[in-house]
Amino acid sequence: MSIKELPFSKSQLEEISSRFPTPFHIYDEKAIRENARELNKAFAWNEGFKEYFAVKATPNPFLMKILKSEDFGTDCSSLPELLLSEKVGIVGTEIMFSSNDTPAYEFQKARQLNAVINLDDISHIQFLEKNGGIPEIISVRYNPGKQREGSFIMGSHLSLEEVARRYGGGANWHANWYKDEQPPHPVEITRPFYLQTTEVSQAQWKRIMGNNPSRFEDCGDDCPVEKVSWNDAQKFIEELNQMEGINKYRLPTEAEWEYACRAKTETAYSFGDEVDKLGEYARYGDNSGGKTKPVGKKKPNAWGLYDMHGNVWEWVQDRYGDYPTGPIPDPKGPDKGEYRV
Repeated sequence: MSIKELPFSKSQLEEISSRFPTPFHIYDEKAIRENARELNKAFAWNEGFKEYFAVKATPNPFLMKILKSEDFGTDCSSLPELLLSEKVGIVGTEIMFSSNDTPAYEFQKARQLNAVINLDDISHIQFLEKNGGIPEIISVRYNPGKQREGSFIMGSHLSLEEVARRYGGGANWHANWYKDEQPPHPVEITRPFYLQTTEVSQAQWKRIMGNNPSRFEDCGDDCPVEKVSWNDAQKFIEELNQMEGINKYRLPTEAEWEYACRAKTETAYSFGDEVDKLGEYARYGDNSGGKTKPVGKKKPNAWGLYDMHGNVWEWVQDRYGDYPTGPIPDPKGPDKGEYRV
């Protein structure tokens, strides 16, 4: 390993220390500029690349001015760092504001300076929108941690306006759906579970319960049972467990259902974002004639589950309530609530 050489001699250092009280820091401007230029050169292939200097590492206005002259921006994580950048003439997209547990006034200052805002978590988007607004350029850190089965982002990252643009109907028409899908948040399913590959059919219901409550009873035994309440579903499960002498059957949680529905995808549907392909995978208003259809006749998702995007609504175990704002393993929904999902 090579030995680093100081840019001055021992006698020069002694002279400097006699003039300035300790402690003090000595910086090699020539080396700083050379390294900055080498870094920019190394990434010159990437058009638009910009390096942001972490102010908290060395909050020194002189160094910040040097790096500004070498086309560096500043990476700020607090109000003092934002103010320091502003004082040395660094504003706008020359600032990357990256912070966690950020108070509203810091977001507001970053917005005032037109900084690029880099959120630590997608669940902070709504807080930023309420306390400063969404800037023209925004980025979101996503650290999934150890890659393992069961981790996914639950909920939707789409804005209300984007939902209306993609699927029509106007923003007001989608308002309730949007509210129920926000905020997107990381979830980890830690316990394995089985899920029937189709909805419960009318034949299954009749075998267990001895009746058929379905409105579309003439659809046949292979069609999904409907007109069933959450309590009805619990009674069906109770009867099924008793019949087999076990206690294994239950409704999935909402998180388990969404995890199974997505099948490790992050798109609008398990098959992608293409709305025109929906008819290949689901029965819905445009291709059902307003009636249920036999289960398992459309394409399944990647995990072999059918009708996850249509045919009938499906009950889960959870009570209805707000999503958490942060990560949580095996969420079960609110402890209290009048309605079920």
